[in-house]
Amino acid sequence: MVKAVRERASSLAAEKAFHEVWIDVLGFQPRIEQNVNDLKASGHLHPDVNVRSILYALDEWSAGLSHIASPAFDRLIDETRHQKFEKTTRFDKQGLVRSVDYFAKSGRLARRDQMNANAQLVRVLDYPEDGAGEIFQYYIGDSGRCFLQIHQSPESSKWLSSTVYGEHQLNFDSMGLLYQYAFEKVLALEQSPVITSEFRETLNNLPSENLDDVVRLLRHPRLRKVAVAHSNHLKPPYVPGSGVSATWQRLLRNIDDIDSLVVLTEAQKEDLANEFGHPEKIEVITHSAPTYDIVPKITNPNRVVLVARTHPKKRVDEAIRTFRKVLNGNPEAFLEIFGFGYADAEEAKVVSLIDELGLNPRVRFVPFTSHPGEIYDGACVTLMTSASEGFGLVLLESMSHGVPVVAYDANYGPRDVIDDGENGFLAAFGDSDTLAKKVLEIMSDPSLRALLGMNAQMTMNKFGRKGFTSKWVEVLGGIPHRGDAIRSRDNRIVSDAWWSGETLVLQADAAVPAGSRMLIKRRGANTPVIEGVLNERLWQLNIPPSSHKDIFDVYVQFTPEESPRRVAFSLDTVQQRGPLKLYATIHGALSLKNVGVQAN
Repeated sequence: MVKAVRERASSLAAEKAFHEVWIDVLGFQPRIEQNVNDLKASGHLHPDVNVRSILYALDEWSAGLSHIASPAFDRLIDETRHQKFEKTTRFDKQGLVRSVDYFAKSGRLARRDQMNANAQLVRVLDYPEDGAGEIFQYYIGDSGRCFLQIHQSPESSKWLSSTVYGEHQLNFDSMGLLYQYAFEKVLALEQSPVITSEFRETLNNLPSENLDDVVRLLRHPRLRKVAVAHSNHLKPPYVPGSGVSATWQRLLRNIDDIDSLVVLTEAQKEDLANEFGHPEKIEVITHSAPTYDIVPKITNPNRVVLVARTHPKKRVDEAIRTFRKVLNGNPEAFLEIFGFGYADAEEAKVVSLIDELGLNPRVRFVPFTSHPGEIYDGACVTLMTSASEGFGLVLLESMSHGVPVVAYDANYGPRDVIDDGENGFLAAFGDSDTLAKKVLEIMSDPSLRALLGMNAQMTMNKFGRKGFTSKWVEVLGGIPHRGDAIRSRDNRIVSDAWWSGETLVLQADAAVPAGSRMLIKRRGANTPVIEGVLNERLWQLNIPPSSHKDIFDVYVQFTPEESPRRVAFSLDTVQQRGPLKLYATIHGALSLKNVGVQAN
């Protein structure tokens, strides 16, 4: 999923399809800037893709938007609370401090300071003295002040509630509300943004909602919301009629609240539309094929690769059983497994099965690599035994390297890429005899292996980058078609409005940068009839004379280089003065209309 998001963002940025392309990270990553720079330097992320931790969008002090002291940080630096007497410092490869642990006299961890790549303090974890209370997380910005406090359960690592410190102190009873606030704060300054939700699983930092809940509840006058599928939406055994998995139920119950749902295969679209309707909202965009090297590689006819984590959906145990049958037919065969485990029961089951079948010398677990060539080059065949996929990026990666795939015909993906007997082989799920037989055929027949590999690379022409990018531009660039106007929370641009005699006074939200200009245009005219510069957080505007039914639209311009944007407006109560009335358009933007009578 991460690779797919990264590739899509890079493709859109390379084509300059949108003004900006952002990847927003939900969790805490103290060295996110260094990680992003490394990805860009290695060619895994386009230089024009922006990446940020969405939590740091809440830091008003570093942005110069607040001057109120932080009470949380004042308490935090009180060293007497834990009577600390010993500390352990960890350093990175450059010799810079990575983290510092403080221990109470009991030997219990009392506090952990975490630093970024510049050895600057970015988060403090404050542990309870008796080990039974909540853990407090304190997020420290560039200004050195704490802007966010999170309460964490010590038993489950779940994030429970939070407090944001800034011009106003805000308390949130759930993490979903905090993330909603953070995204709305960022999106409020955008004219026509689009946001995608990529991940449906429950997270420790989002335990009571999921990302789909947050995205569908976001308020903005012109926000387009797109949900993206990376997995099968069904419960085991992952076939139509088996029911919808819990992680998908929230999205599909509320499909009216999003603009589009992007899936990876026509088969999944058909299954979703048959059960939930709205075929007009479901778009199919497959993965794009990696660029491939047509230079022939020396193939080891005994080498089989499996790219999978030890998750029940991936059915690594099926691959192990299949390989046992392969080994019976070719004692020189060996299997390399690229992936990772969770140190859980599923991983233990796989390891035990390898011992039980006597495969230890012939099965190798290989460390993770971000270079596909290290996986596929020289391989004879790729084995794919998943019970459930959204598509299976492994299919395209392997075939782009000229390595045929032998796979179970599971939902969804293999049948969309593999033409049985032409560029690989398919077998009914659970038919490991056929799977093993086809692997042995490829091993023993160099001509078949070469033909399948050549056809596999030719198949990549169906998954070109140009068509992939064009389809994403079409989906992301569409006009939001939800019926109700969506307004930004707390009116992120204008926080209050009133009349002072003949002057309209608009109070700017704390997030609006100093010097921003307010422009008012008569409906149908191209040039503004009045302009005002933000002064002491206020715009003071003298509206020109107007006639009955004249309409004025309100715009904001944050910098001289940027284009003016409509101003979101969602105040429930506002002082009115006839004959002009302030109101929100159907898109949630601020306008004034001459109603000809005293406005109430």
